[in-house]
Amino acid sequence: MQRKTIETSAILLFSLILAILLLTNFTAVSPLATKAEVEQEQLLEITDAKANLVELIIKVEHKMGDFSKPVDKMLVRIGDRVTITNKDGVAVFLVSPMVYTVTVSSPENKLPTWSGEIPVSASKTLLSLTYTELRAEITRIDSLIDYENETTMVTLSVILPSYKQQENHRIYAGSPVLYYIDDSYKPRVALYNHIYAAEEYTGQYIGTFNPVTPKGVNSSYTTTQNINDIAMLILTSKSYLPVFFVESVVVEVRVNE
Repeated sequence: MQRKTIETSAILLFSLILAILLLTNFTAVSPLATKAEVEQEQLLEITDAKANLVELIIKVEHKMGDFSKPVDKMLVRIGDRVTITNKDGVAVFLVSPMVYTVTVSSPENKLPTWSGEIPVSASKTLLSLTYTELRAEITRIDSLIDYENETTMVTLSVILPSYKQQENHRIYAGSPVLYYIDDSYKPRVALYNHIYAAEEYTGQYIGTFNPVTPKGVNSSYTTTQNINDIAMLILTSKSYLPVFFVESVVVEVRVNE
């Protein structure tokens, strides 16, 4: 009888100790996080990630004579990210600090494509691209008419505008803009693979771009252009070769650094 009582007491004592241990473990475990707490943690993580991002700003401008304007709808590519410039000629990327290859192009072939590596480390990095369009006068021109195919092959030479060659300057020769009289004695304009009635041509360039490097002052440049028409007379006084200077400037703005 006494032995049975001892066994019962031992069982009760063991049960009591087990209950105390279980109670202690349950109270030591943190309660599950609420939905609000989880969302708050995610928000903090996103905020921290954004805090490590900086702005890369691309601004594009086109100059011709005394007139300049921002260029919208230019395609801007950084890696696999693509956007277009807005009406102010600006595109903005939020990026991590590093070196990026930036490519700026015109989907309609109105301006040359620019590409270069831009180191980004400041709070704001501005890449400013200025396209200056000039018109090189024709110094010599030869034409050969193919009456059977109704085409005219034109070879022309110009004197390239001189400029001080620098790393941030590039120069491109466009397709010639050729004013001519066709076989019906009507004035026309040939540009790249387009033909316009002379009175309808707006002066907006659309064509190809060839990188060139002028060799000193009065550097000559020769090119050929095929006109899909019979050009009886090329009007050299009105015809010209568009030349584009592209200047790139990088400015860093450091805020609270």
